[in-house]
Amino acid sequence: MLSINRYSIFTLFIIALGGWLLYNRNHSQSYGTLILISGGSSCGKTSVSKALQDHFAKKDIPFLRIGLDDFFHAIGNQWFASALDATKESTKRAKGLLIKKTEENIIIETGPFYPKLIQAVTLGLKGFLDGKLNVIFEGASDFSGIKIALQKYNPFLFSIACPLNIVEERESKRKDNPIIGLARAVNTQNNFTKKTERIFDSSKQSSKDIAQEIAHFVEEHTILIPE
Repeated sequence: MLSINRYSIFTLFIIALGGWLLYNRNHSQSYGTLILISGGSSCGKTSVSKALQDHFAKKDIPFLRIGLDDFFHAIGNQWFASALDATKESTKRAKGLLIKKTEENIIIETGPFYPKLIQAVTLGLKGFLDGKLNVIFEGASDFSGIKIALQKYNPFLFSIACPLNIVEERESKRKDNPIIGLARAVNTQNNFTKKTERIFDSSKQSSKDIAQEIAHFVEEHTILIPE
């Protein structure tokens, strides 16, 4: 007759627990982890994304860092134009994103090509995740649609905010030839708070501190395995 004492039960429990943890560890790595960072222009998204990438790199957990602007720059003025630096002809042809400056403010308009680009970006992110690559994707856009489209991958969405007066001051000090007034336009014409896990104010926390809080949240809700 089989005899089971409390020590045997404890051993079986440990074996079962170990098996469950191993299953979840492997299951969680069936695809990569996606961290979306959204927010207005000059809010500090890129600085936070770099700090977040560095945080994980110190733990031997690689993350690709991609920006929505990378796709804009890759396509060129025939699809994405600024009335400040584009020719009149290219401005007329711009079917993706057009930045126009009026006497009062700056207006951002999207054309029929813009949603096609966002759809292609979403499919590209899906490819990275299916390839078990971790991605940090940042941009001055509402990423709630991307989060919904990729919900099977359990993406994380965080928003970086900042008071408008501070954003405009940062914009004036940028060295990458900023369009003055763009920060106000982006921050007032978009909603970056939909379906976000947390909202951070970059005027009250450093990029490194925000990155550490984001990393802590992600590490609490998924398993990231060092390479």
